[in-house]
Amino acid sequence: MRGITHFIMGALIVTFIGSAMYGVLEYTSLIIMMGAFFGLLPDTLDFKFNRYIETHDLTIDPLPDDFDPQEIADAIAEEIDKADKLKPGDEQKIELHTMKIGPDRWKSYSPFFDTRKREVVVREGPECDTGQNMLPGTEPSPEDEKNHWKSSIQG
Repeated sequence: MRGITHFIMGALIVTFIGSAMYGVLEYTSLIIMMGAFFGLLPDTLDFKFNRYIETHDLTIDPLPDDFDPQEIADAIAEEIDKADKLKPGDEQKIELHTMKIGPDRWKSYSPFFDTRKREVVVREGPECDTGQNMLPGTEPSPEDEKNHWKSSIQG
C-alpha cells in the first residue's frame, strides 16, 4: 500500500471508535487526524528508518546498462556457501534490489534455487511499470537458454 492509503485507513479506523467520534462532534477534536498520522507510522518505520537499522551481508543492486545475471548467480551461490559454514543460529542476509530503467519502468530478474542440482538459477524477466504490470513485448522466451544463468553451490 502507498502512504496515502495508510493515511486514509488510519483515519477510517478512528471513526469506528464511538468516544473518538463523540469528541470530534462535541469538542471539534482532531483525533481523526492523529489516527491518520498513526496510520503512516508503519510505512515510515519500515521504509524510512529500517534501511539504516538493518544490515545485510551482501547487497545486489544491478545497473541496467551493466546487468550480468551470471555475476548475480555466482554472488548468491557464494553467500550460500558462506552460510553453510556458519554456526547454528547465525544469519547470512542478502538484499536484492530491482533495476530501475526509467521513471516508471523496471527490469525484473528472478533467482531460483534448484536444491536437487544444488544450483542458483537467475532468470532475466520482463520490464514492468510501478504497478508491477508486465509491459508487452519485453518478456524473454521461456525456452531461450540464454536467459538462464546458473551457478553451483559447493556445500
